[in-house]
Amino acid sequence: MSQLGFRHSVQHILVYDQSPLLVVPPLPLETQVEGLLVERDAQDKDVLAENTKSISAQLQRIAQNAIGVELVVLDNNEWFSKMSMVDYLRCCKEFRVGEMLRMGAVKSRLADDCGGISFTEFSYQTMQAYDWALLSKKYDCRFQIGGSDQLGHLDIGAHYIKRTCGGKFAAGVCLPLLTDAAGNKLGKSTGSSVWLCAEMTSPFHFYQFLRQLHDTEAELMYRHYSLAPWEEVTAKLSEHRANLGKWIAQDALAREMTQIVHGKDGLEAALRCSRALFQGSLEDIRSLNKNQLLSLFGNTVKIPRNDVRTMGDLADRTRSDKIKGSVLMTKGAFKVNGEKVVDNHLPIQLERIRLPEASDLTLICWGKRKFQLVENEMADHKILPVFAFIDDGEQLQQLREYLNTVGKAKLDPKGPPDVSDNLADICTQLTVMGACPHPVEVDYILNSICSLMVLVPAERALEVVSAFCKAITPAHFKGLGWNSNAGHAVHVLSNLFRGFAAHPKIQETLYRSLVSMCSEARMIGELDCSTETLQKQFKQWGTSLEGQRDILRLVHVGLLEDHKADQAAKVMIMLLGTYTEEDAAQAREDAIECVRTAVVDPKSFSFDHLQRLCAVKALKKSDPLMYSALELFISGTLKDYRAFVKAHPEFVGEKLKVDEAVLLKKIRLLTLMTIAEGNNVIQLDNLAEELDLPSNDQLEEFIIDAIQVNAISGKLNEMTRTLVVSSFQHRQFGREQWQTLQKRLQTLVNNLKQSHANIHNINQHVESLA
Repeated sequence: MSQLGFRHSVQHILVYDQSPLLVVPPLPLETQVEGLLVERDAQDKDVLAENTKSISAQLQRIAQNAIGVELVVLDNNEWFSKMSMVDYLRCCKEFRVGEMLRMGAVKSRLADDCGGISFTEFSYQTMQAYDWALLSKKYDCRFQIGGSDQLGHLDIGAHYIKRTCGGKFAAGVCLPLLTDAAGNKLGKSTGSSVWLCAEMTSPFHFYQFLRQLHDTEAELMYRHYSLAPWEEVTAKLSEHRANLGKWIAQDALAREMTQIVHGKDGLEAALRCSRALFQGSLEDIRSLNKNQLLSLFGNTVKIPRNDVRTMGDLADRTRSDKIKGSVLMTKGAFKVNGEKVVDNHLPIQLERIRLPEASDLTLICWGKRKFQLVENEMADHKILPVFAFIDDGEQLQQLREYLNTVGKAKLDPKGPPDVSDNLADICTQLTVMGACPHPVEVDYILNSICSLMVLVPAERALEVVSAFCKAITPAHFKGLGWNSNAGHAVHVLSNLFRGFAAHPKIQETLYRSLVSMCSEARMIGELDCSTETLQKQFKQWGTSLEGQRDILRLVHVGLLEDHKADQAAKVMIMLLGTYTEEDAAQAREDAIECVRTAVVDPKSFSFDHLQRLCAVKALKKSDPLMYSALELFISGTLKDYRAFVKAHPEFVGEKLKVDEAVLLKKIRLLTLMTIAEGNNVIQLDNLAEELDLPSNDQLEEFIIDAIQVNAISGKLNEMTRTLVVSSFQHRQFGREQWQTLQKRLQTLVNNLKQSHANIHNINQHVESLA
């Protein structure tokens, strides 16, 4: 699935009438460095040859489905298999080991205590670069497409081409990776369960994977992968945002991508399966083949052959309640392959019950949507798999039976007759599902309960939802990502949240649980937690001031757990903004946490705005040491930091709860910013002394890191051994900085006015000549 972005980019190239040249590498040891924390296992040549063949076929199929053009696909085994070791080493002469060692993934692996990195894996980047250089010479290939985790490889390759091809220009094009909600890469190297071949992931499941994406993921993927004109894409996204809950973006994405990957037939099969399962279309079910049917109705119960000899027997065995199917069928409620059967004494005849496209399967339907799938090869040793939809009373009873049997709950087998009381009672024992080792079963049970919520009267809904939310907590449901127990809980809570859009108090209750579970599953990014949205929701829900503070604390924790420090800081500032001078002392713990998280955030360099918050000002009296630490990071330097740590040696570990190396790097960055404010040309030897770093590659790497995190912008001049700073972040943004900004904006406005006047004069001159 991670290769989908790369293959889709090929389609964009084709749209603009370019000629994509694709190389399918044999990867002799199926290994690469970038983006992986562990080395891949070596694979046999036969396996690699089969993989190469499959990938080539996938590329060709996707191109045909999308554009109807045949790609040029090459196998780099054509040149590597004929190359001697001596020739290979000669080609490597232009590679620089220093550049290769500076790749982030290589550095992290070299620092790893669990084996480091093999030479085979380290040298993979030379093979990829040589591929590109060869194609550049033979086909004038200037660009290489790769995932963002391939940045290092692309950079090495571009430099190699420049050195070996007479300074020829080449550039890499990085694409965002497909990741799950926890930020993990989806792909073959990480065990993703979504594949591009129908044998591994059916068109139906591929379609449903995209169809069930969260709004945020669906919008992002639709923007990245749709081949529709950009105006149509933006119009579709606008329609989606105006009709949340109707899955407009998901539907458009799923249809387009399924057709691209599996063709029109694959898309039609996926739609038939979807209609059959979710709309109860018997005609569509009868048209499905065996694999599609089994894919839809995979969950089964077993029925011995000897119990099924007549249609009445089959009707009895396919009822899960106490009602005799052989009696009920006489009233016209029983269908076999879409045909009504009322004679309960009719012997079973295979030729009559076989499905047109799956001769060994039989479809049974009770009522309108209670489907059951039966295997009709009825030798004595065979069993009959059955999948059933049940009515509401049975559903409640079976939920109780399941929770008592599998979950070891202690529920009355029948429960109260009132649905609301019954559901609320079930929810009290729902915590047992948190320990279930099968996340799919957790999804089934929670969704089953969710589907029964529609039966609860409006006046009882808050009570039942509150009981449900009380059970669905991080203390019981754990795991990371969508496929964990916590992830399935997030999915169900999200659906309920949308379903109760007209009930603000219920939404507020659900939102609290949703935030807590997203925090546990590291999926807080699935929620819109912007301060603007939170303010809008608080107003809509009528949330009390204390309620707002509680929710903001939950969101702040979730964002920190998901490593979204920037957004967490905004939420914490919003929280502290709810306090005034009168109650600022009550916010002491929140203020301390606000300062702590800001100080330890490696990407945060400005803190003076925190001093303007009443709750933070109060720290000057209630926690003067924490306030002093804030002042240090507002205006202090490395020397000031070391003096502070010397005076308070336990503060960093006990109060800030962070490794001192993190703060050392940060205070060095802040010191560099202070130096840049005073001088835009900095001598490297002087800088090394101020930062207490050796004036070698270590200082150079520090400066590169400073540029990457946007602390400064500039260039290193190795000839004069200087750093020329073109711009930098201000550590404090006060009146002086605002005045400077105003002057620059006024200059910009004046220049634009002058440009407009010049253009107007030119136009008048042209008109006079005409």
